[in-house]
Amino acid sequence: MKALLRPSLPAFLVLAVLLAVLVQGPPGVYGLVVGTILAAKLLVALTYRPYRAADLPGDTAGLRVTAVVPIYNEDPGTLELALRALAGQTRPPQAVRVVDDASADPAGAATARALAAEFAARGIDYRVLVQPRNAGKRAAMGRAFAGTPDTDVYLCVDSDTVLEPDAVGELLVPFADPRVTASTGLVLPSNRGRNLLTCLQELRYAASFLVERAAYTRAGAVLCCSGALSMYRASVIREHGADFLGQRFLGRCATFGDDRRLTNYALLDGRAVFQERALAHTAVPERLSHFVRQQVRWNKSFFRESLWALVHQPKTRPAFWLTVVELGAWAGFSAALAYLLVLHPLTTPETWGTSVTGYLGLVTIMGYLRTVRYLDLRHRGTGPLRRLGLFLLAPLYGVLHLVVLIPVRFYALATLFRTGWGSRQHGVEVRTAT
Repeated sequence: MKALLRPSLPAFLVLAVLLAVLVQGPPGVYGLVVGTILAAKLLVALTYRPYRAADLPGDTAGLRVTAVVPIYNEDPGTLELALRALAGQTRPPQAVRVVDDASADPAGAATARALAAEFAARGIDYRVLVQPRNAGKRAAMGRAFAGTPDTDVYLCVDSDTVLEPDAVGELLVPFADPRVTASTGLVLPSNRGRNLLTCLQELRYAASFLVERAAYTRAGAVLCCSGALSMYRASVIREHGADFLGQRFLGRCATFGDDRRLTNYALLDGRAVFQERALAHTAVPERLSHFVRQQVRWNKSFFRESLWALVHQPKTRPAFWLTVVELGAWAGFSAALAYLLVLHPLTTPETWGTSVTGYLGLVTIMGYLRTVRYLDLRHRGTGPLRRLGLFLLAPLYGVLHLVVLIPVRFYALATLFRTGWGSRQHGVEVRTAT
C-alpha cells in the first residue's frame, strides 16, 4: 500500500503510456524490449523495503567490524571529513585501517595520523599504514585484510565518502540474516549542486541505487556493491583473497574494479543486498575529463566482471541471469544505435529524419523513466521542489549518455588491457568546498 503513495508511481504510469504511444517501427522494437525491462525493474523496486533489525531473527551486536579506507593523493579536507564521520558513528567499527598507496603527496597520511586521538577516545583500534611503493588500490585493501584476522565483517569506504552518523549500524543490519554476504548503502553526491554535471550525476546515482539495486535486492543479487560504502563477510574475503589480489585479465594484473569483484565473490554462495537506510555522501567529478576517466574505469570493470560472472556464477542463481540481462540490454542498445546511425540512412534515407525524431523522443521518455524514483528521495537537502526541478533535467542526462557515455563504453571495451588507479594520478581532483 505504501508503494501506491510514492510520487514516482503516478509519474511512472504517465511516462509508460507516453512510451507505449511512441514505440513503433524497427527502432521501436528495441524500445519495447528495453522499456519492458525498465518497467519490470521499476515495479519491483517499488516493492523494496529497507532491512530492519526487528524483522530479522539474528543479531549483529557481537560482529567485529573493520573499516578499510585506501587513500591515494587525497584532498586533506575531504579525507578529514570522511574519517571524522567514521569516528562519530552511533555504531562505530571496532577497527579502522587507513592505507596510503605510496601517495606522491604525503598530506593525506598526515591528516589521517592527526586524527588518531579521536578514534582512540572511542576505543577504536585505528592505524595508518603506508605502502612502500604504489601497488594499486587492491594491494592497499589486501594489506588491511591481512592484518585483521579477527574481523567478522569488513566495511569498505572510499576516502572521499562521508557517512551519516548511523550508516555503519544500518549497513550491518542485513547481516543478521546468515544468507547475506554483502550489503551496500545509498550513496549520493556530496558536491551535487556544484555545477550541471554534478546535478546530472545525482540523478544517475539515485537511479542506480533506488531502481537497479533496490530491484535486484528482491532477488538477493545486487551486481555491484558500491565501493563508496559496502560491507562483506570476512569469510568471503578470506576464501577469495588470493584471487582478489592476484587477478589477471588479458595477461595483466587487475588493479581496479574491486567493488564489483568482491560482489561477485559474495554472490557465489550468498546474497548481496541494498540497505537504503545506510546513507553516505561521496565526491563526484566536477570536470568532464575527470568524469570520463571515472567512467572508463567503471565500464572496464563492467565488462570484465560480467564476463567472469557468466563463466563462474552458478546458472541456478539470479546473479547469472541478471548479468545476461544487463549485457543483453547493452548489446541491444548498441545494435539499435548502429541501425539508426548507419544502416537506416543507407537503406531508407527518406524516413531517417522521422526515425531520429522518434528516437530522441524515446531517449527523453526513457530518461524520465530511468530516474523517476528520484521523486521518492527523502533525505537532507532534497526537498520536493528541488527534486522536481532536477527530475525535469533527466533528458539532459540522456544526451550525456548518447554523446559521452556510449563512446566511453566502446573505448573501455577496446582498452581493457590497461590497468591502474585511473584517478588522482596527477594529484587531487575534487576538493572540499571552502
